[in-house]
Amino acid sequence: MIDTLKVIVADIDGTLVSKGEMIMPITLQALTELHEKGVLFGLATGRSINRNMFQRKEDWGLPFDFDLLIGINGGQLWSQENKKIQSFYLLSVDTMHEILDMMDPLGLPASLYEEDHMVSTALDEMIITSMKRNHMEVIVTDGDYERLCIAPNNNLIFRYEESREKEIFDYIHEHESEKYLAVKTSPGIVEFMDP
Repeated sequence: MIDTLKVIVADIDGTLVSKGEMIMPITLQALTELHEKGVLFGLATGRSINRNMFQRKEDWGLPFDFDLLIGINGGQLWSQENKKIQSFYLLSVDTMHEILDMMDPLGLPASLYEEDHMVSTALDEMIITSMKRNHMEVIVTDGDYERLCIAPNNNLIFRYEESREKEIFDYIHEHESEKYLAVKTSPGIVEFMDP
């Protein structure tokens, strides 16, 4: 099997590394040896492709550059070949407004990735922890939805207490639309994206 291996693409947290941790030495050694044999290596993540994603190479001590990066659960692609971040299936500004208005009665903070930072309507412990772990700045809008809707985006993210999950997903199912899809991407996180 190893002779036919051409590419390895791995998620970060809980797959390649423990959440927020460094890469294990044996993993680093294996990836280095495989890359030296011509096996391409990349990351696939729910995070946005930004400078912090490229910085992982240095953080982990990889002796080679990433060959490809997949961000926003498949909504972004970067490769060594074209060195440009491509975005796919963006939510329109109108659809983003529709989602924010629909979710407003639940009182959840809404956020999205924008270039090298996150924009959020409120700052909570989950966002603070995530941003420290990912070395990202957070722009807090103090509830202003308009700041989130300045351009089409890959997704809208809502964080919630896990005890509210049934209530939140029952509500979302009552408000389904052909314009968006809601997906639980992690405990306490639901993301809206283009279906």
